[in-house]
Amino acid sequence: MDLKKRLLRKPGTTVLWLVLTALMAAFLTTAAALSISASRLASSLDESHTAIAVRTNRAVTRRIEGGQYVWDTSERVLTQEDKDWLESLDSVKAVRVHALCGGTSPDFEPLLGLKREFSWRGSGDETAYFNAIFAGTVVSVRSLGANVTQLGVATEEVCALHPEYSPVLYTQSPDNVNYLIVKSYYQQGKAPEGDVMADYFREGERYILSGELYAARSELMLGMSGSVWTPTLYLFAPIEQDGMLVGDATGFPLAQRLDGDAETFIASHPIWQEYRDALERQLHSLPVVGTERLESLYMFVKNDARIIEGRSFTQEEYETGARVMVISEGEAQKHGVSVGDTVRMSQFRCDHAWNDSTDLHAWTGMLNRPSVGRMKEIRPEAEGEEFTVVGVYRMTDYWPEGSYDFTADTVFIPRKAQISDAFGPESEDIYGVYLSVELVNGKLDDFRLAVAQSKFAGQFFAVEQGFEQVQKNLNGLTFSAQRLLWIAAGAWGIFLLLYLLMYQSAQRRNLGVMRSVGASPREAAGYLFSSGALVAAAGTALGTLLGGVALRAAQNAVLADVLEQVGGSAFSGGMAISEEALADMVLSNGLSIQQLLLLAAAQLAVMCLMMWIQARRLAGQAPRTLMGV
Repeated sequence: MDLKKRLLRKPGTTVLWLVLTALMAAFLTTAAALSISASRLASSLDESHTAIAVRTNRAVTRRIEGGQYVWDTSERVLTQEDKDWLESLDSVKAVRVHALCGGTSPDFEPLLGLKREFSWRGSGDETAYFNAIFAGTVVSVRSLGANVTQLGVATEEVCALHPEYSPVLYTQSPDNVNYLIVKSYYQQGKAPEGDVMADYFREGERYILSGELYAARSELMLGMSGSVWTPTLYLFAPIEQDGMLVGDATGFPLAQRLDGDAETFIASHPIWQEYRDALERQLHSLPVVGTERLESLYMFVKNDARIIEGRSFTQEEYETGARVMVISEGEAQKHGVSVGDTVRMSQFRCDHAWNDSTDLHAWTGMLNRPSVGRMKEIRPEAEGEEFTVVGVYRMTDYWPEGSYDFTADTVFIPRKAQISDAFGPESEDIYGVYLSVELVNGKLDDFRLAVAQSKFAGQFFAVEQGFEQVQKNLNGLTFSAQRLLWIAAGAWGIFLLLYLLMYQSAQRRNLGVMRSVGASPREAAGYLFSSGALVAAAGTALGTLLGGVALRAAQNAVLADVLEQVGGSAFSGGMAISEEALADMVLSNGLSIQQLLLLAAAQLAVMCLMMWIQARRLAGQAPRTLMGV
């Protein structure tokens, strides 16, 4: 019998089964794709999101004894036994100890900001980015008492100073003179009698000077004018030695009478040459934090810092200690460094002590922010290594002040790419930005309960940015999608059974006629199978197209639900991402066109298999049986 006659003899019946096949294919396709998409999205968000716990400031207290503050940090000490206990909790993935060292590179220069006190004194070090060496003529000397001397200096040449500070020494008062307040600092009870500096400086003579330059008005460092200000030069414990002022505690040169030009003078005096070389290294040095998971740092989890270009580190880079780095947007823009660029950097150990201890690292947090430390004593331990920039991060505040903050000068590298004796991992007294406890997503309450019943009660607070609610909603969506899939699969199975019984079996009499006029069982089975398969193929194709459209609508609904739960942002590595990035995540976790076609092919294959089995069974019956005679 002609195949066309079967399809067109009763066109209404053919169209009806075509439409039913398309609807069932669309239902099954949408349910299967939505179930897979929801499961993938929940898994993707779980893998990419980071929840952490950090110590509270309760671990550091102070009291007054003998009229002085005494700091108690005994509760803050985190021993190896404590770390092991934390990692033994089911709610804890790992205790992350981030390490600090310094890095010097000709491709970088430290940033300065409006809040200068937070940009040049990252952790209270005596030598930071505001050290200066300059030459000039003293035009006036006036002792103000208490080891404070006012010098009027006509600046002639700046020999070493961060470029953004240079206007400070060249911004002169109306009488064309820079007035510097020069202050000297001594340990309590060790200040000499008299005024060492007032006795040392002479009007009309030229000097080379060095010290820590402080400008009372930060606008001047940005090249702005119109401000009345007086810069201050700090000299620490100056003593006169062989015709030169030096720092009693540091040995740094502070001042000396100058004959000839400053460059020739420095070149012929090793102590000045050594000190200037150290400052030049300082002007190309940044704090370097080595980490085993960048996303576990508090600022990233809080979304106060996030990757805006490139990416974070991969697990392979962490494990192999790959020479890769993530830098701040400020550094990238200032020096024209982009993702994919290679820079040479030498690492060195930072002097991170405050009064020869780390006791104050956690008090206000200022002492916790990374700093490059004493630059005169730099001894690079990993020189001239090539690092590739893989990511750029942006901060909401370049100069934050908290215990868990870092500044925009900070460079991040994998911990295994860092020198071995960096500050942090071997210290029991770590705190703030150097410590974070990475938690298992969804077990925040378990961690809180375990800590509340331990000696750390009240000493940790957890940050998960509302992820648990998002996770619950996605888990609920996944369960609903899976239930919908089972319903769709059951409905499709019933439809297939009806298709075989009501559409295919309706051709029994035609098969009997074919067999009675000499058609072989194979020819009769081919007729029944091909006509039914053609309708099934057309309906499945149309249904897959409709299912794809329905899937996109369902994905948009999922996206809207997630955005509503997280207030317009979701999580990627613990960092906020845009709605566009989240949309990409939702769509990328759906099924591709190829996968939808594969699903359609699987449906059609099952239908064709069942139809072929049925066709062979019916065609093998006697003609009289088929015709019901």
